[in-house]
Amino acid sequence: MNYLFFDIECANCDEGRGKICSFGYVLTDEGFNVIKRDDIVINPKAPFHLQSYGSNRRQYIELAYPEEVFKAAPPFSAFYDELKALLVTPENLVFGYAPENDAGFLSSEFDRYKLTPLDFTFCDVQRMFKHFINGVGGGNQVSLVHACDALNINTPETVHKSEDDAEATMRVLKHICLATEKTPSELIELYAPCTGSLKDGELYVSYFKKREALAP
Repeated sequence: MNYLFFDIECANCDEGRGKICSFGYVLTDEGFNVIKRDDIVINPKAPFHLQSYGSNRRQYIELAYPEEVFKAAPPFSAFYDELKALLVTPENLVFGYAPENDAGFLSSEFDRYKLTPLDFTFCDVQRMFKHFINGVGGGNQVSLVHACDALNINTPETVHKSEDDAEATMRVLKHICLATEKTPSELIELYAPCTGSLKDGELYVSYFKKREALAP
């Protein structure tokens, strides 16, 4: 069994549909030894609207690379087979930090590029962290940076670099595993519900109500 940690950045999320500009991942073995890692830069084929959504709309997001780097990269469809090999391989147990958001972005892109949706299951390290710290999974959202600070883990070197965020997610889970003396599979059972899945383009999240795939 290998562990795949992934994170996604988008050029914009206008109308609730993310236009992906990077897919970063860290693939490890069961001992959390890194097998492979990469930051896949993607041309979003969409404008960059980096103003935050919600109550902090005056805050701007600074991505890891200049816009020109993203615009020179291939589009999302060019990486379909690579993403399939990572996400759908049965030997890879998939983790993210609030990964239901990223799974929703993937669903949007499969639809936008008329690609067959990839079916995969994921586990939320954010929810596992909240269980580990507070004994409960509810409450306010906890940022990845906050989780790293709480566990004395180095925060990502580059803000909004998907690969670095994926590594930070891995380090959070590794810390919890060492502290509890449990494997990731055992933690999934201990901190249930903390899993979700993307199936036939629809997003299912065990710790939320069923969420349909985003409408066109």
